[in-house]
Amino acid sequence: MGDRENTRAGPIAGQTGQFGSAALGGKTMDDEQLLAAFSSWWEDANTDKDYPKKRPILAHYTSIQTLEAIVKGNELWLSNPLLMNDTQELRHGLDLARWAIQESKDLKAVFGESGANQLLQAFQAEHHRYGTKHAFDTYIASFSEHGAEDEDGLLSMWRGYGGNGSGAALIFKTTDLEPPDHQSPLILSRVHYGTDDERLTWTNCKLEDFCRLSVNANLTKGPFGKLGEILFNRFLVAALVSKHKGFEEEKEWRAIYLTYLDTTQSYSNRFHYSNGPRGVEPKFRLSFGSHPEFGGDLTMEMLVTKILLGPTAATMISIASVQRMLELLQRPELAKRVRASGIPYRAQ
Repeated sequence: MGDRENTRAGPIAGQTGQFGSAALGGKTMDDEQLLAAFSSWWEDANTDKDYPKKRPILAHYTSIQTLEAIVKGNELWLSNPLLMNDTQELRHGLDLARWAIQESKDLKAVFGESGANQLLQAFQAEHHRYGTKHAFDTYIASFSEHGAEDEDGLLSMWRGYGGNGSGAALIFKTTDLEPPDHQSPLILSRVHYGTDDERLTWTNCKLEDFCRLSVNANLTKGPFGKLGEILFNRFLVAALVSKHKGFEEEKEWRAIYLTYLDTTQSYSNRFHYSNGPRGVEPKFRLSFGSHPEFGGDLTMEMLVTKILLGPTAATMISIASVQRMLELLQRPELAKRVRASGIPYRAQ
C-alpha cells in the first residue's frame, strides 16, 4: 500500500451503502451528496495500473484435477479470505486501520476528543456487523499477472499453487471485460504490497484526507455513524487487496465478491460449499456465460487464451492426455490451446 493506491474507483465508490440523510450546516445531505463529498477519497485507486484502465493478462495456477473441475462445471470457485493461506492479511489490515483511527491526532484535532471516539466506535460497530453478517459470504479468487510473451509462468507460482509444477495455469485475457456502469458486487483489483510501516503510512495519509474532506463538507459535528461506515468500507477494501511486501513476486490480482454490495441478491444462488481435507468450507461459484453487467456472454473460449501445463508435466504424453481430456469434455477449442512450460524444474 506504499504507493497510496487501492482498488478501482468505479463500483467501489458506491460501497458506503444507503445512508439516509445527514446534517450539513443546518441543511440535509442526501445519500448522493454524502458520497460525493468523499468521492475523491477513492480517486487514487483509478490509476493506469488498475482495472479498468489496465486490462492485464492473468494466470490462475491450479492442479490438473481442479482444471478438470473448472471445465466440467464451467465455473471458478471463489474461497473465503479468512480460510486462505494468507489469512492474517485481512484481519491485520482491519486491525491496523482500527489502531490508526484510535491513535490519530488529526481526527482528534478536527472532530474533537468526543467526536474521534464516536468515529472509532462507529468503525468498530461496522467491523462487528461485517464480521457477524457479511464476512462469511465474502469470496476471492487469486490470479497472477502474466506477461504477454511469457510461455513458462512463474516458478514460485508453480511451486506454491500449481501442484509443485505438475498442475496447470489458465491464462485469461481481460480486454473483453467491460466495467459495469453501476455498482457491482463483483470486483477485479490488483493486490498492493508493502511493509507494515508503509501500510501504516498509507492509512494515516488516508485519514488526513478524510479529515480534510470532512472539514470541506462541514461534517466535523457528524453524523458519526455514517462517517464511521465510510471509514470502515474504505479500509475493508484496502485490507482485501493488500499483502505484505514479501509476496510481491506473485503479482497478484483478485476477483472479489462482496455480499453487502449484492443488494438485489442476484448472486445468492452461487453460494456453495466444498468438503475436503480441512472439512466443510463455504464457496462461491462464479460461472462462465452470461454476465450482462460485464459485457455479455463471457465463455471460457472467449477469455482463456491458453492452458499452460507445469514444468513437471511438460511431456508429450501429458500434453496429449490433457488435450484428450478437454476434447472428451467437448471443449475442442480449449484443447488446441494447451501448452507446456519450458522451465527446467523437476520436483524433489
